[in-house]
Amino acid sequence: MRIAQLTEALVPSDAAGSMQVVRMAAAFARAGHEVTLHAWRGRAGADLASVAHDYDVEPDFALELHGAARDPASLRSAAGRGRWARLGWALRRALALATGVRRSLREAPPDLVHARSLLALPLVPRATPLVVETHQPPRTGI
Repeated sequence: MRIAQLTEALVPSDAAGSMQVVRMAAAFARAGHEVTLHAWRGRAGADLASVAHDYDVEPDFALELHGAARDPASLRSAAGRGRWARLGWALRRALALATGVRRSLREAPPDLVHARSLLALPLVPRATPLVVETHQPPRTGI
C-alpha cells in the first residue's frame, strides 16, 4: 500500500512530534508499505540518510521536506517584531508545505493518507482514504 504521511512537524528536530512521525514512517515501511513522509524542513541540507541516522531508523521510506529551513535568528527577529511578523512567517511556511504536498498527492496518488494535522484535510483529494491522528482534541468549535 502507498501511504502518504503528512505532518506540520519540523524534520529533523528534537521535538517529540518529529520523533513520532519519523518512527511511524519507518514502522509503516517495515510492515511492507511504500511510505512518503511530508514535513517542514527543519534544517538546511537535511536528507533521508541524515534523518534516518539522527532518528536511528532504516532509510526505507521516502522523505519530502517542504519550505525553507527554520532559522532561529529569523524567529527571534519575528518574535521581536510582534504577532503579525510571526503570523506572516507561519503563513509562508504553511503555504510552502501545502503547495508541495498538494503537488505530490496529484503526481503520485497514495492509497492512504495518514495525517497528524487537521490543516492537512483540505490538501487530500476527496476519494483518498484518510486517517487523522491528533495529539489532543482540537481546541476549536469545529
